[in-house]
Amino acid sequence: MLNLLLAEDNPGDVRLVREAIRESAIAVELVIASDGAQALSYLRRSQFDLAILDLNLPKHDGQAILQLCAMSPGAPPFVVFTSSSQQTDRELALLVGAKDYVVKPTDLREYIKAVHGILDRWHECHERIKQD
Repeated sequence: MLNLLLAEDNPGDVRLVREAIRESAIAVELVIASDGAQALSYLRRSQFDLAILDLNLPKHDGQAILQLCAMSPGAPPFVVFTSSSQQTDRELALLVGAKDYVVKPTDLREYIKAVHGILDRWHECHERIKQD
C-alpha cells in the first residue's frame, strides 16, 4: 500500500485525485492537507511514501514546503502537481528537491491519466525500495 499525502486546497482537484485513485489498481492510503500549514504538520508527524503537492496553497505555498522539507532525512519524494506551467516555478521546485513536476491538464481524462502516471511511477519505485 502506498501511503500518500495530497496537499491540495481545491475541492474539485481533491475529488479528481480520489477518483483517479479509485480507478487505479494501486492500493493507496490517502491523507489530504487543504493548506500548507496542515501539510507541514502531517509531514512532521507521519511517514509518507509519496507527497503530491500543489504550489498554490494557503498558509504556506508549495515552494516553501519543498524548501523546508524536501531535503530532510526521511522526507518522502515530492511530486509537484500544479496548474503553473511557468518554467521558473518548475526549475525552482526541482532545484529545492521535488522529484517530478507535472502540470495539471484541463481535460478530465488527461487529468486522471496524469494522476495514474504519478501513482504508477512512484508505486514501482516504492516496491523496488521495499524489495532491496
